[in-house]
Amino acid sequence: MASAFQSKYGLSASQLPSSLFQRISPDILKAGLTSTYSPMIETTGQNLLGNMLDSMSGKEGRQAAGGFAGSGQQQQFVSGIKDVYGKGMADILAQTGQQRTKALSTVKDLIDKMQTQALQIKGY
Repeated sequence: MASAFQSKYGLSASQLPSSLFQRISPDILKAGLTSTYSPMIETTGQNLLGNMLDSMSGKEGRQAAGGFAGSGQQQQFVSGIKDVYGKGMADILAQTGQQRTKALSTVKDLIDKMQTQALQIKGY
């Protein structure tokens, strides 16, 4: 980062040494990647899907599908299961999105701080 700001503002390494800047940790950078959250999202989706399939093939699912229940009860049952699955996935996506946004905000704040330091040294 120091060399980028040195180049951008025409500063020398002695004017703007890299030691002035806080290091952006690999963990923070990794937390900003979507791929970091893929395993958590996949696991949650698989668990929810497994629960949904268990419910559909269980006693309640069979009752909703057969006998005098009719298709209306089955549709209502399936709709309820879909709502649970959809809410679960929406929740995990919102949670991981918030974590990613927080990490990216931290990176942006650190870079903004570095730029402010470079500008102060430049005399702006």
